[in-house]
Amino acid sequence: MKHVAALAIERMGDEFAIGQGKVSYETYIRIINDFILPTIGRREITSITPTVIDQLDKKRIEIMGKAPTKSTMLKHNAALNRIFDEAVIHGFLTQDERHHYKSLSCLNFSLSSLIVTATIFRGCC
Repeated sequence: MKHVAALAIERMGDEFAIGQGKVSYETYIRIINDFILPTIGRREITSITPTVIDQLDKKRIEIMGKAPTKSTMLKHNAALNRIFDEAVIHGFLTQDERHHYKSLSCLNFSLSSLIVTATIFRGCC
């Protein structure tokens, strides 16, 4: 994962340098460096499972000190998807495997949504 993440960061930097990058790339790079790599960076890109995504979710909440907002989760999922996209570009994942991982990042969002919702309801009752 760490190697593929470095390639994704490099690609975003290159695109930004030639004026084709997005402002959000800076955010994605920070998310990759601050959340994704410290938590699951030592894993092989092909070993990411729902359990690993759950570990990332738990660590993210621990680092942030709270459940992430919907906006934050969308940014984190986009950063993770940049890594998976890079893995396909370099042949570390097939497109079929990529679709599986894309659904995992959706699972990630759903789990976090449930945590946020539970937190909200816990506070009002």
